[in-house]
Amino acid sequence: MDAEDPAVHVHPESGSVSWAALQPAGPARPLEDLGQDRGAPRLSAVVRVAIINQLQGGGATTAAKEVLEWGPGKGIEATYFPRGERAESREALWRELDAFAPDVVHLHCWYQSWEYGLISALAARWPVVFTAHDPYVVNQYGIECWECFRNGFCFGCPALGPLRRWRPNYRIMERLAKRRVSRALDVHVICPSEWMGRRLSRSEWGKQPTSVIPYSVDTERYAGDAPRRARVGLPETGPVALFVGNMYSPEDHRKGLPDLLAAFGAVRELVPDATLAIAGHLEGVTAPGGALVLGEVDAERLVGLYQASDVFVLPSHGDNLPVTVLEAMAAGLPVVGTRVGGIPEQVVEAETGLLVGVGDRAALSDALALLLSDPDRRDAMGRAGRARCRSRFSRDVSGEMHATLYRRVADENS
Repeated sequence: MDAEDPAVHVHPESGSVSWAALQPAGPARPLEDLGQDRGAPRLSAVVRVAIINQLQGGGATTAAKEVLEWGPGKGIEATYFPRGERAESREALWRELDAFAPDVVHLHCWYQSWEYGLISALAARWPVVFTAHDPYVVNQYGIECWECFRNGFCFGCPALGPLRRWRPNYRIMERLAKRRVSRALDVHVICPSEWMGRRLSRSEWGKQPTSVIPYSVDTERYAGDAPRRARVGLPETGPVALFVGNMYSPEDHRKGLPDLLAAFGAVRELVPDATLAIAGHLEGVTAPGGALVLGEVDAERLVGLYQASDVFVLPSHGDNLPVTVLEAMAAGLPVVGTRVGGIPEQVVEAETGLLVGVGDRAALSDALALLLSDPDRRDAMGRAGRARCRSRFSRDVSGEMHATLYRRVADENS
């Protein structure tokens, strides 16, 4: 498998992943050849795409809104829902969709703002593309759900007690309800990572045509010169490790922040002048010595934090293809991450960063100390990461792939 090719097709039967064209059947064609057929009715026309997502922010919302930026330059006219601070009622959404007359409806995390069954009603009327940002369509949101490949009916869920896990319970009933909806669909699925592609291929979603299109980042935005550290709230001296992520409660360990906080004490013993900067929505975080809890920061300051730091660290317990890793790579930072989800598809071990086992705090502290104490190594990894980000995860690459798929889906349903 060529690790540099950004589009893959997931085989429903085996769950294996191979590089192929976006169409579900027929002779395979390279992605760059899609949409080149002469005489196809929509190749030169504008494709109207309705984006439907959740109200909340985060990486999924960042990805969902990208088409509003690159779409006009690639013949895509997009509109985004929800439009305001509240999700439209189903009736209001329908009226606005009718007025917009989309060629394609692209769903993201719609189930956060509307009922899960909305996808069925939409797919009955318009061609639907769905991006799987998390495992909710086959499980729930707990850490244990991210790496659970038992996608059938949630029997034996390890998050429940030994008696409840084998009896009818809310997790089993919710999974059955979603399964009934999903099995009847005919949509095109986009997975941001091969990992998510394999995950869905082992469920009822495996019968849907599926393409892997990675998340992207505006590589030029993060490539500028580093600002003075004081301007973004960092100490002027000593190496800085940056963590960007949310921790919504003291029990929320998905991004691995408790592991990082526990490991950083050992890092300071080896690199006494090191600083850990922590940005994001944080609840119940107690910072150890040498750590700065910055809280939520605006977009401009966040770019400056990436540019002024030396290492990015994200010891996730469950993730898809975290956008923060791409932002760090675009800024030229080496990444210390975990071997979970799609992170190994972003970080090339010992080339653009270091990977450790989930929850391995000793390995995490060792990896951080190694990079924080070795400027030459981290500079070399940072340059390699930036080059990888530009070649594989740029907005232009992702935009071309999405635009090609939109045209293909619109053409097949015209």
